[in-house]
Amino acid sequence: MDTEFCNNFRNNGHKYQIVMSDTSPIEATTFYSALQNAASSASGPIHMSKSTAIHWIRQIMVKNRGQNLQGNFNPVIIGELFREQSSNWEGLVINHVEGVTRDLAISDFGCPEGSAQGSLSRAGTHLWRIHKDTRSITTITTRIQSISADKSARRLSLQIRLESATEHNHLSGCNSTHTSASIDVDKVATTFLTYINPDMDNFSSGEALECLFAIYKVCQKTFIAIITTQVIERYIIIRSLEDIFSPITVNSLSDAEVEAMVSEPTSAGRQREFLEDPISKLEEGYEIFRGVMDSATH
Repeated sequence: MDTEFCNNFRNNGHKYQIVMSDTSPIEATTFYSALQNAASSASGPIHMSKSTAIHWIRQIMVKNRGQNLQGNFNPVIIGELFREQSSNWEGLVINHVEGVTRDLAISDFGCPEGSAQGSLSRAGTHLWRIHKDTRSITTITTRIQSISADKSARRLSLQIRLESATEHNHLSGCNSTHTSASIDVDKVATTFLTYINPDMDNFSSGEALECLFAIYKVCQKTFIAIITTQVIERYIIIRSLEDIFSPITVNSLSDAEVEAMVSEPTSAGRQREFLEDPISKLEEGYEIFRGVMDSATH
């Protein structure tokens, strides 16, 4: 069940599935307006393009703008973006914890009434305590590595575009393998103009989007590990196993008590003896019948 939960969490935990393909600003604005009306009723991640995501972040930045300079985003915005992107987490976790608790319910075997509800309460309390004690300092290195990797990928993409504007030609009359590089200035200028966004708000929104990706990736792994180990295993499965079988309790039982627990009930023994006699008679009759049939065929 934990494996199914992890896969479901990775596929449906995020509110928005951001596709890194661009749309026009007009299409992004129109789509974002329709998105606000459909977001609450969506059953899975809502797909949006990069331009739409930047428009979404820009709206939040404008709403929360204070004394920060244009082109620089307030770090508090990342928290608001993360809360909206991870808004599906609570429902997924509640469904998983309640599902595991139902599957492990042993009320038919004399489990004290309310123990399942107690396990849920302890699990919820522990999850809140972990959330309260968690500090982002422990994941700063991982986030920096993720952001650096994204920037390196963008730098490599720009380098490839610039190299495509450079031609290497062999020198006429030269026997060496040396080439002369000629750069298409117009193509380079066009590449820079399309690559660099002059709108400072859009630029800072793109930076905030990268931070959101990095933080969400790290927090998702940490959250899944906490749910599957600290909550499910520690407070639901392990506690339930302790209630089912306790070696210390068994060791303190007398021989008569152990025998009474594992031996066959008296009523079942009488029923078994009652059925064994006709079974033996039927087997004897079967053997006699086979002997008669064999003698008749010869």
